[in-house]
Amino acid sequence: MPAIEEIKHNLDGTTQRFDCHLVHREPDYVILCYLSDRPYAVGGLDIPEGSLTIGHYRSGSHYVLWEMYMPQAEPLGYYIHLCGKISIGDRCVDWHDMTVDVWLGSDGRSKILDEDQLERSVESGQIDHGEASRIRRRARRLRDEGAAIAQEFKRFDAAELLGLLLPNTTE
Repeated sequence: MPAIEEIKHNLDGTTQRFDCHLVHREPDYVILCYLSDRPYAVGGLDIPEGSLTIGHYRSGSHYVLWEMYMPQAEPLGYYIHLCGKISIGDRCVDWHDMTVDVWLGSDGRSKILDEDQLERSVESGQIDHGEASRIRRRARRLRDEGAAIAQEFKRFDAAELLGLLLPNTTE
């Protein structure tokens, strides 16, 4: 799979870069996968090293949807980032994170994350009250409709992608 970089711009002015693999490309839509090289946490859930994220990026959308899997391709859930502009280029996907995220666990539980960070962004002048209100409304809608939205995006089998990324693990 070809390499592609994900560039995430945060409200606080910081930028994060991730080396990913391009799985699928259409004119205004790409699917990237990322294999974690270290453990991390999402919404209080520990994600182990070797976990797979399949990210869906669509120009003009107000969110980025990630399918998340354990190293053995067992589903963890969906992580939805509320975002501003998404730009899809030949060698990178560039997007602006709006801080608030929605977690839809494979156990059926869902929650809105990082609303406290959004409030701090308002207090520091990085975003205004009106935009923060729009973000909160979008987050509630995505929490309520997220499972149906996620199923619309599901196109690839996680175990097959892991096999392509780590060909020696399928023996």
